Parts: sequence; C-alpha cells; structure tokens
Amino acid sequence: MKIRFHLRVLCAVLLLNAAPLFAADSGEPAAAALPAAQQQVHYDPATDRLTLDVRDMSLTQLLARISAQTGVEILIDPALERPVTVAMQDQPLEAGLTTLTREYNTVMIHDQRDVPGKGSQTLLTTIKLLPRGQTNTALLRPALSPEAEAVMRASGRDPAGTPGNAGGDARVSARRAARLEKMTPEQRAKIEQIETDKARRKAQMQADRAEQKAKRQKRQVEDINRQLAKAQARMDTDPEFYQQRIQALTERLGRIQNGTSSPPQ
Repeated sequence: MKIRFHLRVLCAVLLLNAAPLFAADSGEPAAAALPAAQQQVHYDPATDRLTLDVRDMSLTQLLARISAQTGVEILIDPALERPVTVAMQDQPLEAGLTTLTREYNTVMIHDQRDVPGKGSQTLLTTIKLLPRGQTNTALLRPALSPEAEAVMRASGRDPAGTPGNAGGDARVSARRAARLEKMTPEQRAKIEQIETDKARRKAQMQADRAEQKAKRQKRQVEDINRQLAKAQARMDTDPEFYQQRIQALTERLGRIQNGTSSPPQ
C-alpha cells in the first residue's frame, strides 16, 4: 500500500511539472521556450526598423526591451501580461509595433521634436496599451520602469543603438527626452537619485581597485628589492650569473613602476 501511495504522489508531481502539450490559444502543439540568449529583440537606429524573434517571453519584458532600445515610452495595463511568441524581420518601427499590439486597445502618441542632424520630425514617443473595449488609463504602468532606466543611464548603456550612428542615436535620444519631460517631478527625482547613487558606487569601486593595485604594486616592489639585495650580496660567488639576475630584476622593477608589468602567473 505504501509503495502504491508513493507512486501516485510521484505521478501527480510529474504531471504538475510537465509542460503543456498544446498552446492555450490555438490548440497547436506548444513549442519549447527559446533560451534567453536566443530571444532576439533588435532595433536598428540607422534605419528605424525592428526585428523580433521571441518565444513565450513576458509581454512586459518584451516591451521594456523595445522601449529601452527605441526610446519610446510604452505604458501597459498589467491585465495584459502574458507570454508572447512573435517573429518579424526588419520592420519599420511603427508598423512593427502596430502588428505587435493589434490585439489590444492601442493609443499611439506622436510629438514634433528637433532631431540634431535631421531637423524637426514627427516621432512616435508614447504607446498606451489597454484591454479591448477599455479606456481607463489609471492602471497603466511603464514597461520600462524609471528605476530600470536610471540604472541603464547610470551604467552608460545608452539605448540609442549602434555606436557612431548620429542620426539614429539622435532620434532615440529625442524620444527619451520626450519621455522624461512627461514624467512627474517625483519620477525624475527618483531617476536622478538612482543615477547619483550608482555613480557614487562606481567611483568607490574604482577607488578601491586603484588602492588594491597600489598595494599589490608596493608588495611587488618590496619583494624585488629584497631579491636585488640578495643578488648583490652574492655577486662575488658567481659574477656573470648574478649580473644577469640583477639586470632582469631591475627591468622587472621598472615595468612594475611604469605600470606595464603583467600580474604574476
């Protein structure tokens, strides 16, 4: 009887943990989720185009990554959160976002912005996503939280995209500037505080590393000086050998003092 009971418990656990055989929406066999490294969310600022290849990714996470790369503020009703599977290749940004959000009540807001090198342009700056048939925006939350944006900005990871692409970078920066302008003073203050705190921690880490390097260098110099003193004291026993030894130690000492010495293996 005990064996049967344990077998029943084991079977129940296995069934609860088993992946569903069919997708909830379509009745088709469910595909396994892609590893995180293979989930592709890429915005090309040079062409203002979007490429997606994701499977069973959180909708909010997907929108946050799009927001981070494009600069578009994306507000979402938490009731819409679900895993999504979507693939699109090199689509114009606005067309791609329209396709991605066509199942929801979607509001797209455009602003006239000055883009360095491009002049005045009408840019998509905000998207609001609500369940179909609903218009109440009170529950909307940013997919990319102010905290996450602050950490990204303080880390120097500007979501403008490809380095050296001034036109694309400027367009993304203009969208991000529009988003910051629409934030409440409290939200902007929170971003500034997070940026300040992270910059302070970064500076402290750099100072700690510099101090550790200086201590390591001091220990190396002291060790080499001890070896030099021993070599000079034994010079009479084997002048040729100890002359070479002193020369090698002196060269190594110079490299350490100049900061060009590799750390000991």
